[in-house]
Amino acid sequence: ESGATAPPVGHFAVTDEHHNPCLLMTVGMTFHVPYVKNDTKSTGAVTSYHLPADANVTGSCEEDTKKNQKKEASITLSWADGFNVTVKFKRNDTVFYAKEIIARYVLNSDVFPDCKDEGEAKHVNGTPHDIHAMPGRSYLCHVAVNVTLGNASVTFSDLQVQPFMVKGGNFSKAEECAADMSTTTAHTTIHHTDPANTTVHHTTVPANTTVHHTPTPHHTVPANTTVHHT
Repeated sequence: ESGATAPPVGHFAVTDEHHNPCLLMTVGMTFHVPYVKNDTKSTGAVTSYHLPADANVTGSCEEDTKKNQKKEASITLSWADGFNVTVKFKRNDTVFYAKEIIARYVLNSDVFPDCKDEGEAKHVNGTPHDIHAMPGRSYLCHVAVNVTLGNASVTFSDLQVQPFMVKGGNFSKAEECAADMSTTTAHTTIHHTDPANTTVHHTTVPANTTVHHTPTPHHTVPANTTVHHT
């Protein structure tokens, strides 16, 4: 089954111009991407890869002034060579929501075995419909949620996010997703019930600034890549 291996859960944050955390996200992501193999029949295949827990963070936060309230925020997580995902958020006075997800990737034989058009950069995007909560609160969902991105998809797991009104570098009270409320499955490992200072200190970065991690061989490509032929 595609994406059967559980993704690593990362703790990410964007900071404002005063170096205060203004967008917090804890999440595991698995991407499922179709591609064409380089053979005589142009065989179709699907590869799955994870978001690394130490992905680089960039982003932007809401402009909170009386004259100019942008009411938008975004976070971009980047890794390897040409792989990244951007989640954009918007809010009004009663709700915030994720309005778009954009995933970018580059065809290469490490992630897309025997792929045609090696080196070609591609992107897919889609709209998540279930990620929303009141401004000043966080959204929480332990259960895996799949979002369609064109002909690809991404599965979110162990998600907690607060793109607005972050105080003290910690998540505010959570609004839990309906799927969590209805499931009786026990979670033996919950990574984000305590979004303490370790979460912020690990990944806080100034807005629009990239954090560089020391490269190691196993970070050069998304981990746990699996390929399924159609």
